[in-house]
Amino acid sequence: MVPRYILKEIESGSASEEEANNFLDKALYAPETAEHILMLSHTEWTAKCHGVSLGELAEWRYHGWPNRCIVCGKEIDVEHFGWLATELDDLDRSLMKHVVCP
Repeated sequence: MVPRYILKEIESGSASEEEANNFLDKALYAPETAEHILMLSHTEWTAKCHGVSLGELAEWRYHGWPNRCIVCGKEIDVEHFGWLATELDDLDRSLMKHVVCP
């Protein structure tokens, strides 16, 4: 399976989120890891596993990750984990919160 920069494709409009998700489904059964096939970082892959959509990940990669905890308001260092991506009922987007607020 040929590696694809799937988030870049979504951001540029050369692939739809549905096409990307179909590719993701195929990639999960490939012998290579999805991180290398989809060109996702460990941080992005973790967020995807928390339920963040590929479209939202593309937005975060190219326009900035949410970096404030929705519970305590303190900064989250997304590269060092200790966070969860979550959705609020009244919002149609994912937000970040600490696993344990400092």
